[in-house]
Amino acid sequence: MGTILILPVIRIEREADETSGDRGPEAGTAPGRRRRRR
Repeated sequence: MGTILILPVIRIEREADETSGDRGPEAGTAPGRRRRRR
């Protein structure tokens, strides 16, 4: 089960990296909020 929880976290980080290319400052705030949910 631990691996399943880590999988989604990696997926969010990947999306944040792609968004960073479009908007750097905003992308940092979006992933930060999702990481708190973990």
